[in-house]
Amino acid sequence: MTRGREGDPIPSGLWLIRLVREDWFEAEQGRLVWVDPHAFDLSSDDKKATPPHLSLFVEAMTTLDQAWELGGRNIRKTHAILVPVGAVRSVSSNAGSLDVVWTRTGGAAGPGSCGHVGIVGWQLGDDAASKKRRKHVRQRLADAAREYGKLQSILAACGPMVQSAVPANSEPDNGP
Repeated sequence: MTRGREGDPIPSGLWLIRLVREDWFEAEQGRLVWVDPHAFDLSSDDKKATPPHLSLFVEAMTTLDQAWELGGRNIRKTHAILVPVGAVRSVSSNAGSLDVVWTRTGGAAGPGSCGHVGIVGWQLGDDAASKKRRKHVRQRLADAAREYGKLQSILAACGPMVQSAVPANSEPDNGP
């Protein structure tokens, strides 16, 4: 598979990787039964990007350990939810539909960075209507992830690398 041009929609039929914290989901027997909409919050960098987008990776181009490395080796994000592109594109509201396009990694480069994509179609205004729409879209993405998504453990995929990043005698950070 080859990367498309910046801003071009990615092909259908692919799976997207979203790194998440353990308190952002519940699973039973490996199946997602609840996903917190906060798993789909845009970061500050995502909001500043042109166009604003929610950062993810294409599974066919980026491994879990590469995604974790490119995501800043965040020790709180110990899992990945994989969501099909079609499930993301099915999310819409009265303001339009979401799409998944090729984007830059926001400065991070390295193996797997060619698989960086973004979910676009967000309204980032500070007015009540925009905030309500974003909340609705995050909930719909969480519902799509629960219904169609798959859960993967970062520890299982790249355990020694993740464990070496966790300082000895550290307590989990419960922040965002």
